[in-house]
Amino acid sequence: MTDPDAAQAAVLIAALTDQLRDMTPKLLHAEHQADHRHAAGARAMRHVAADLRRDINQAQFLIAQLRRRFPDACQPAATNEIPTQDTPSATASVDDARARARTRWTGNDQHRAAAV
Repeated sequence: MTDPDAAQAAVLIAALTDQLRDMTPKLLHAEHQADHRHAAGARAMRHVAADLRRDINQAQFLIAQLRRRFPDACQPAATNEIPTQDTPSATASVDDARARARTRWTGNDQHRAAAV
């Protein structure tokens, strides 16, 4: 990737994706706390959840806009290295992380995450 704008977009997409990974469990936790607290605590957690939901939606919107504007930024950098058992691909690690996260969630949490 030689275009500096596309390179900057790729860095921003990666940063926003990391933020999404951090915010999503926090949203699930806030929603869980809102369901299990008394009135004042539940209200506060619903506000936290609403703020997180807004931030997640904004990050997803920005990522979509960047990917539309810079389609080359979505492509991983080409390397001459062939993945082996010692060097798993990035996609496999993301898939493994998602599978581990799914096993920790209850069915209700998965339904909420899908709704976001």
